[in-house]
Amino acid sequence: MDALRCYLRFVTNFGLAAVLFSSCQATTVTPTFPTGDTLVRPDRVLVYDFAVTPGEFEIKYGSDAQSSRAISSQAQASEDIQVGKAFAKVLTDNLVEELRSRGIDSYRASEASPPERDTASIKGRFVRTSKTDRTTLTGFDLGDGQVRTNIQILQGTGSTLRVVAEADTSTSSNLKPGLGPALDAAIKGDAKRTASHVAEKIADYYKRQGWIK
Repeated sequence: MDALRCYLRFVTNFGLAAVLFSSCQATTVTPTFPTGDTLVRPDRVLVYDFAVTPGEFEIKYGSDAQSSRAISSQAQASEDIQVGKAFAKVLTDNLVEELRSRGIDSYRASEASPPERDTASIKGRFVRTSKTDRTTLTGFDLGDGQVRTNIQILQGTGSTLRVVAEADTSTSSNLKPGLGPALDAAIKGDAKRTASHVAEKIADYYKRQGWIK
């Protein structure tokens, strides 16, 4: 199944995540904030490379104690990390391109000025399943048969930074260990499909708000 399957874990009052991921079957929406605010149109969207390892996630976004405890006993293979980092860069490039093609002003975060009050940021991490207790850990898993992520959409900066939506995603993948010369093509294909689906849902929300046509 090439379509992105997503399972919503957390949303704010804006209703954004309900729209972003409304095409997913068995999606649940749980409001967790008051319903009085409205989402200001972002001045631009910054896309960050997703974290590939628990350590990288902790540096970029804060502590991830559950994953950190498992580093020694369930260390990622070097191939997982290498492929994950390549996938993260291609995913960012594709998501920026897909958003721009839909009329949404977006940039790779590493090549843009810092976010401001109305700036939206897309951040995330790859996730894998613990082989001992089946909990979810940060990390790219090449042999999983799917690419799984946790994505956050935020707005603002500093004390004004707030989470707009958060979702888990799972994309059926052609990636596997030892793929050899076909690896680059598999990464590009999987990353483009993931980026296209996420960008389309964001664009749907923009259209409903009247921000783009």
